[in-house]
Amino acid sequence: MAERPETAPSLRTLAELVFRLRQVAAGRPDLLSVRFAAGAGEVLSASDFTGKVHALALALEQHDAKPGERLAIWSENRPEWAIVDLAAHLAGMVVVAIEPELDDQRVGYVLRNSGARWIFYSDRDKRDRLLALAGSLATPPRPVAFEGRDVVPEGVSITRLMGQSAERRGAVPLGHLRDRVAPDDPATIAYLHRPGEPPRGVALSHRNLAAVVNALGARLPCGPADRALSFLPLADLRQRTVDYLCLAQGASICYLPSATRLAVALARVRPTLIHAAPWTFEQVKGRIEADLEQVNPWRRWLFARALRAGRRYAGARDRGFVGPLLALKRRLADAVALRRVRRRLGGELRLALVGERMARDTLAFFDALGLSLSPGLALPEASSWLTLDVPGDHRSGSLGRPLPEVELRVGPHDEILARGPGVMAGYWQDPEATAAVLDAGGWLHTGLRGRLDRRGFLIPAPP
Repeated sequence: MAERPETAPSLRTLAELVFRLRQVAAGRPDLLSVRFAAGAGEVLSASDFTGKVHALALALEQHDAKPGERLAIWSENRPEWAIVDLAAHLAGMVVVAIEPELDDQRVGYVLRNSGARWIFYSDRDKRDRLLALAGSLATPPRPVAFEGRDVVPEGVSITRLMGQSAERRGAVPLGHLRDRVAPDDPATIAYLHRPGEPPRGVALSHRNLAAVVNALGARLPCGPADRALSFLPLADLRQRTVDYLCLAQGASICYLPSATRLAVALARVRPTLIHAAPWTFEQVKGRIEADLEQVNPWRRWLFARALRAGRRYAGARDRGFVGPLLALKRRLADAVALRRVRRRLGGELRLALVGERMARDTLAFFDALGLSLSPGLALPEASSWLTLDVPGDHRSGSLGRPLPEVELRVGPHDEILARGPGVMAGYWQDPEATAAVLDAGGWLHTGLRGRLDRRGFLIPAPP
């Protein structure tokens, strides 16, 4: 089991993540890394990361960025995303995350609706799209490119921007930025783009997001020995809060800008922790089954027998008793077949979080392989995670039990209602939409139908 930081207090704000890192990851040479499409990588140490966050926070203040102003990030997953995010929080700004594949119309809506004063972007394509959008924005945000070659006219690169604060770093140590934000200050606006609905911004405070990170830390065995692979867009709060958890616990993160090379990255990074969508595991399962069709009948039979032993073992474990003969069969199955198949996911994966329901056959397949996936209920309106099914606290077919401080109850028409410190105060500048999902008692109407069993596990209704 991964080691945990021994005396780390609960987070109150996201800005405190920077100072937590100095406690749990001091001297770490490989805190953040990235693998680009060609397979090349870059590595950032903990000290380099906190130094860049410090420099950028001072640069933003130097350029008259004000607490409460909105700063947009439009990028794939990479270390700069986390640098900008935490620097903005140190400066008291509100982060607006834009999905990297969002179309121009919706990007323009997000920038106009949020009133973003700054936008940090990752590549030339986004630069060109910003230039095309500028005419439709009453006050275009100040553009900052992650790469010097992608700077727009009158823009600046992130490297140059950080360099402008070099002289101030000695006069304003990082510790002087510790208390610039309070728990109830706004932290982020996460825009939802659900079919058939207008875009809506979920407005969340530092208290909301810190509460989820603390709750995940209490539920998951995560620590400095862990390696996470971050590949779903950080505009997705499920991925972002998992990454915050890794930073809070000192785990390293490898960013993968595109999931097209996920199989290669899994083999090379060998993560112990990932957050993924159901399609990730459905694709892996499909590839395994397709490959089995190409092998000789003996190997196909051997895998089928091993998988059958894995299924029997998983069922007995869930019932609370595994006999010695079944345990031996499971070890043999692992040795002859199952371990080799798990190597497709790197071979060291312990925690695989999925923030939605999954097909039972996919869950059963990976459970038989020896990898118990962890589905849960996660909604942007609740700062992501509300429940999680984890090894050691598991019920097959459930979405897990509520995280600490989360309350669930069943409302009219079997709708699951949720209340807790991560639930939003409301949608950004949209009180009517807020009233439709958040009642006077603070209960969030999740839209999910289901029930709670006697032990508090959330059982979703059949689709």
